[in-house]
Amino acid sequence: MKKYDIVVVQLSQTKGAEKKGVRPAVVIQNNRTNASHINTAVIIPFTTTDRQVYLTIPVKKSKENGLAQDSTLELAQVRVVDLTRILKTLGVLDQKYRFELRQQLMDFLDIDDEFE
Repeated sequence: MKKYDIVVVQLSQTKGAEKKGVRPAVVIQNNRTNASHINTAVIIPFTTTDRQVYLTIPVKKSKENGLAQDSTLELAQVRVVDLTRILKTLGVLDQKYRFELRQQLMDFLDIDDEFE
């Protein structure tokens, strides 16, 4: 598993507005951590609901990413999952979406503020 891989995850036993069910997600943790003994992964799930609002990134299906249909990344749903929840790898996030993902994550997590 590598950063920007698109994987299928089982998101069960959720509460409230948390995304649930079997769905694609993108891995966002760094490859050093992915190669370590840590048995978790930081992911952002996709939805097929067309929601172009703050903290979402619409992603078109492609051979590279393996998505079955156009989907939307929901950055506000970022979470840590145990590796046993990852069922398979579909593909990799297309290069054209990676910059926007990084920029929106920095904004959402407020990590570009020089620690004010």
